[in-house]
Amino acid sequence: MRDMTDNFDNLIRFETKELSNKRTMTEALDRTPDEGFQFFLSLIDEISIFLPQTQNSKKQNFTLTKGNDRIT
Repeated sequence: MRDMTDNFDNLIRFETKELSNKRTMTEALDRTPDEGFQFFLSLIDEISIFLPQTQNSKKQNFTLTKGNDRIT
């Protein structure tokens, strides 16, 4: 099985959207099902750093309700 870093180089690419989409599609189609699943899991792991660590409780949220042409 190939190393997952084969498709992850941290270089900035200067290419058109069409070329980028074609490259991405080719890379995706070249992966085996196992590699695709590992790639998916690595993306989920990367995205999880952007999620809040704790969910806001109801006490920290507020709501605006409209009543008689004014916000209360």
